[in-house]
Amino acid sequence: MIYISMLLVYLALTAIMFVPVLGVGFATKRMTHSRRSLVLVVVATLLLSPSWGPASIVVIPVPFGTLFLTALLTWSWGELANWVGMFPLWHAIAFPATACVSYFLIRYRLRPILQ
Repeated sequence: MIYISMLLVYLALTAIMFVPVLGVGFATKRMTHSRRSLVLVVVATLLLSPSWGPASIVVIPVPFGTLFLTALLTWSWGELANWVGMFPLWHAIAFPATACVSYFLIRYRLRPILQ
């Protein structure tokens, strides 16, 4: 049961992180397709990569964008760096994997929609 609730929290936070990604997609409409793809892949990787977030006495899966936006709003970049440093192998795999998936989706699946 705990895994289902953790999955639901992750999916809800990921849905929230799609709002800025869609906003960037809308804001970059006039860019060339290659430049727009690059910007969308970078933003999607930064905001949608799976990470681990502190939740009182447990650690739950969250999109990296929630940690990034929290650090941005509270100006606690050192804590973000420490938190990423606690799971270095996880982030070393998660960021490139998310970048590859988002590149594939943006470049090959969403290309007719984005043009």
